[in-house]
Amino acid sequence: MECYNVTVEEEEEDLWNINIPKSKGQCKVEGPQIENPDVIELLKTRHVNIRSDAEPKFTKIGDYWDEDTVDKVAELMREY
Repeated sequence: MECYNVTVEEEEEDLWNINIPKSKGQCKVEGPQIENPDVIELLKTRHVNIRSDAEPKFTKIGDYWDEDTVDKVAELMREY
């Protein structure tokens, strides 16, 4: 990233006239550090059939529930 030094002449009335001389060199800019690295992990998903075995239609749901909850969510999705 290029570096600039911004200076404003105090005696000037025109605030739109700002002197920005370009300085030599580069600045390294870093974004905020993520405190919880688990947040950036990919979400594990599971394929669930929300129709019958004769006419399967699959959807993906998060793989962080137990089997009972997955069955309830799949049943809810079949209804709608």
